[in-house]
Amino acid sequence: GKLQREEQRLEICMAYALSEKWMVEATIPLLQKKQTSTLKIESASTNQQKVLENLASENLSGLGDIRLIFAKDMVATTSWHNRGGFTLRLPTGTTGTPRGIYTNSTGEGHGSVGAYFHFNWYPLVQGIRNGFRIEGTNELVGKRETLDGEKVYYSAGHSADLFYNWSIERENMFAGTELHYYQHAESKLPTGKSNVAFLKEINFEFGYGNLSDLEQNPLSIPWQIRLGYTLPLAGQNSPIANRWQLNSTFFF
Repeated sequence: GKLQREEQRLEICMAYALSEKWMVEATIPLLQKKQTSTLKIESASTNQQKVLENLASENLSGLGDIRLIFAKDMVATTSWHNRGGFTLRLPTGTTGTPRGIYTNSTGEGHGSVGAYFHFNWYPLVQGIRNGFRIEGTNELVGKRETLDGEKVYYSAGHSADLFYNWSIERENMFAGTELHYYQHAESKLPTGKSNVAFLKEINFEFGYGNLSDLEQNPLSIPWQIRLGYTLPLAGQNSPIANRWQLNSTFFF
């Protein structure tokens, strides 16, 4: 049989400048998840039957895990804009039961803390920008069910993300691409196979808005809308699926 999963995600991101250099940002995800299972085992044992029941088809919707970012602008010149900060994921996604290493619930069932640095370089060509971002996440120990229903402590593997992006923005039109590499250390349950995961993917974005007009004069409500497409290049023990994204940004 097969086990297929689909996910639709609506994220509301809000950022507030605490001062000229410090900023706090919150990302609130609303999720719809669909799991379709045709798994079957002939003459299944009691434990195997529990696994099949816990991987049965289901539809879930609700709040996901909220992510907070505390950021500080370190360098801001005509050629460089460097920012660093800390990240915090709160276990607010409570719909569904976190089960197994790859859970189908709306939340992970545990929090995380991390740090990141983001470097932007503006060459002396109008509208062109290069960016590099590195982020590390330390997963906290939490509780989770095994696939056969046993409640245990769960130690998720720590992770690292690397991003490189290039973009051009002129006359209110935007085009850009981003390379992303993700590495996830071993995640462990008391029962079941441990694993190491990685993912390589590329993203393309095209957008329109009035942000270019900010170079000429102040605006009451700067805005931009982007359409993005993400293409996985390689991966192991990670969901590999093409994705579409629609982003809208407003400043006020």
